[in-house]
Amino acid sequence: MFKHMRKHTKTIMAAVIVLFILSSFAGYGLRSRSNGSGESDYAAAKVNGKKIMRSALDNTMVRIAEQMGASDISAEDWLMLRQVALDSLVVQSELEKEIKSRKIEVTKEEIESSYMTAMDNFPTREEFKAFLERSGLTEKAVKEDIRQQLQREKTIKAMTSEIVVSDDDARGFYDAVKTFYYARPDGFMINIASFREKETAEKVRAALQNGTVWDMVMEENKNSITVSNAYDKPGEIADSEIKNNPALAPLRSLSMDKVSPVLQLGENEFAVIIKREKTNERVLDFEEVSGDVVNMVRGQQTEKIFIGLRARAKVEILDTSIFPGAELPLGSLPEVSGDAQ
Repeated sequence: MFKHMRKHTKTIMAAVIVLFILSSFAGYGLRSRSNGSGESDYAAAKVNGKKIMRSALDNTMVRIAEQMGASDISAEDWLMLRQVALDSLVVQSELEKEIKSRKIEVTKEEIESSYMTAMDNFPTREEFKAFLERSGLTEKAVKEDIRQQLQREKTIKAMTSEIVVSDDDARGFYDAVKTFYYARPDGFMINIASFREKETAEKVRAALQNGTVWDMVMEENKNSITVSNAYDKPGEIADSEIKNNPALAPLRSLSMDKVSPVLQLGENEFAVIIKREKTNERVLDFEEVSGDVVNMVRGQQTEKIFIGLRARAKVEILDTSIFPGAELPLGSLPEVSGDAQ
């Protein structure tokens, strides 16, 4: 993932920031916001004259890495993540201006609803309250964070509501990228479900072999699933991937509509797969992917809005040792070599 990001920094950086800001409230309370490094905090940068503390940058970096599901992060990756973290905080600062100018308000009912959602991330209310105590958080502080996040979400929605993607725009984008995004090699349509524990994967496999409906089994084990797709929405896997990945070797002889043995795909990843049908090499027609194309074009336009917010901010780097190249604005970062994967 990070090799790919280093190669395509220009086109991906803004998308990562958009994702982070739109989802920064998701799972609130599942992590501590303390620095935890034991080091003295200090101002690493300024945005429009306001200090950005090193602890805020570090916490934002960790949250972005978690949301991306990143692991095995190199020193070079951390430098890139710090730049993304800074740009995210810069964009949030500019969003505050938009909130004020647009007079965006949030109701008490909206805050209470989101607060209840945050509590539902924990098995019990007592565990949620215990976490708040351990983290030094109060209900009032959490609700204030919720209010601010909801304001940001409403502001972004208002800023992007006027984006219109014409049919010509969509088809032009499709023609430009179809051989890159929509080319499909020989392969198979599959249903896949993966789990952290082998025992759970074995239990799921047994239920499927006994005739239990796929979606029902997934619902019964939803708290243990790391990845899965609905039965009527199978994914696609290339035949070459099956041949080149030893962990997938049992799929070569697996009959259609049969459940695979439990496959160990990683250190803590155990999967069961059903091969649904054979697919041939092709380029997907525009009609098949038009919805995805429109979303991608809308995403590009949304990125431009965020790039504009970042560009208008006055950013001053106070600790240049941790921001090589950070004086460059979002969207103008140089390409960094590295093979896509």
